[in-house]
Amino acid sequence: MISNKLIAIDFGSTSISAMAAEVLENGAVKILSEESKISDDVRWGIVEKPSGASFKVSELLKLLKNSARMHDISQVSVSVGAKSMKQISTSVSRFVGKPNVVTDNLLAEMLDECEHKSKQSDITVFDVIPVSYVLDGKTMDDPVGQTATQITATYHVVFGSSIIKSELERCFDRTGIVLEYSPLSIEALSTVVLEEQEREVGCALINFGATTTTLAVYHDGILQNLLVVPLGARNITKDIQELGINETNAERLKCLKGFALESLVDEPMYIQIASVEDGNPPVKISTKFLATIIEDR
Repeated sequence: MISNKLIAIDFGSTSISAMAAEVLENGAVKILSEESKISDDVRWGIVEKPSGASFKVSELLKLLKNSARMHDISQVSVSVGAKSMKQISTSVSRFVGKPNVVTDNLLAEMLDECEHKSKQSDITVFDVIPVSYVLDGKTMDDPVGQTATQITATYHVVFGSSIIKSELERCFDRTGIVLEYSPLSIEALSTVVLEEQEREVGCALINFGATTTTLAVYHDGILQNLLVVPLGARNITKDIQELGINETNAERLKCLKGFALESLVDEPMYIQIASVEDGNPPVKISTKFLATIIEDR
């Protein structure tokens, strides 16, 4: 892959998408092309059908080569965010015994120790985020070069089921493409939608997917809490389908006339939609009742 060109792939529950971008000399990112294919190979952020997903990835990369005018694609990046992923805090201490200078190597060793102690047979650690360091009772963000007799580091560890990683790797083993980088999907999203000031003073970032909803809390510029639950927009669509309409119409009704809260519906109206049962009269739905369904979910 050309050094200043990047390929990112998103494994969604409704589609798999691939994007080619170029990093310009001024640091700006120029989108070269984007391709997408409808997919049922991913559920709750986990690749459930590696064979089908790998085929679609191969097809998408062929399309990108043509549309983005790239001769070769050998490496890609894929963000990770699936059910069961969460975050915990943990600490690692080193007793120096006598005054010593804190080095980058020492901090790297402590981070590795934190990751190792968090691992289990069925758990994969996806990220270890340094939060703070305490040197002889004094808290600081960057202790390198400081002298201390004791250092304690606090980390936020993001982990989840090992299936998330293993099934993703199985998918790429079939393509021959190298999975170069796997950032947390919510972290990648935060760089796009959040200002640095918002991350500093504190905010909540919510990503509504088709089968998962992700909550991330930021403060002091750091991801402070993460939770991924197996509920998403598709659950709302399925609820609306229970009114007697098909999935396509339920999705359109949700997107065009839906409100998250019933109180937001200022001018209620009735909408007629074809019944899913042949021969039955159209289903008459109030936008106020529609909002109630969405709000309950």
